[in-house]
Amino acid sequence: MRDERIDRRGRHRRRVCNGLGFIEHARIHHGNDDWRNQLQLDHLELDDRLDWKHELDRHGSVTSERSLSRFELEILGGAIERRYRKLRPALGSRPFGTTKPPDLADEVRLDAQARWTLLAFHEYGSSLVMLATTRAMIEARAPLDLCAYVSRFVTDELAHAELCALMAMDLGGATEILYDPEESTPNEELGLRPLARAAALVVRTMCIDEVLSVSQLRALWRRTQSPTAKQAIRTILSDEVGHAACGSTFTAWAAPELSSADLAEITRVAQTQIDRHRARLMATEPPRLPTHEANPLAWMATPEATRLQLDALDERVIPPLRALGLAIA
Repeated sequence: MRDERIDRRGRHRRRVCNGLGFIEHARIHHGNDDWRNQLQLDHLELDDRLDWKHELDRHGSVTSERSLSRFELEILGGAIERRYRKLRPALGSRPFGTTKPPDLADEVRLDAQARWTLLAFHEYGSSLVMLATTRAMIEARAPLDLCAYVSRFVTDELAHAELCALMAMDLGGATEILYDPEESTPNEELGLRPLARAAALVVRTMCIDEVLSVSQLRALWRRTQSPTAKQAIRTILSDEVGHAACGSTFTAWAAPELSSADLAEITRVAQTQIDRHRARLMATEPPRLPTHEANPLAWMATPEATRLQLDALDERVIPPLRALGLAIA
């Protein structure tokens, strides 16, 4: 199930995620959390009758097949992998790829594969956002220990991407995701001084996105029956809890130095992100398949999950931001 090969220098390399059987067009937008929690998939069967370029254009501004890249994860192996496994030992010990895929209806299996693959893509994108946030904190001369601790979040997100990809592979293979690489790198210029810019990114990433993620993952973990999926979700959840907690730690340190003008700009950034979450949640469509033990991620698209996320915005996201001095509507 894994694509293994030897490169020209004799090093053992393997791909832990490559596309099989489906095309899903997905794009990462820095500052747009649509990729963060939404797992609404529009599956496109890959057969001779599919005009997939037309379908991709329907999803967004895609102009040519050449502008898209295939999402793949590759492990280099050797000493580098061993050092990586020391950072994430629990992940390296998981026996992925050693069991026969469960006997499921094709429709259920493919839906589950697609959801885990898309979540892997989302977590990979989160590593870029965490990297940009960490850089902003360092540029703002935040405390060294805090910056060092937050820098580990990039590794966390990459490990989450691998974990989700392996979950998809254990179901029989990952699905194919095509995306625009030029839109996958955070490049938004907030036009703020370093401290205010770092605070805006921390608020948006850790105080909003990660808090919502924790709320959703907790509910998903409680409803998941598969032991393997439950362990994977718990692994991600335990890291996300730490990410969310660091948001309040940084803002408590930065708050005394933020001017009223800084707070106004940070409010604008936060309000935009909250509005995006609300719009995404209100537009969520129920999954086309009923929830299944082997496909726990489908629950994230149910009306129940949507209500919980909207409640989390009102009860867990907005009040702490208002306490910080942000005039959130």
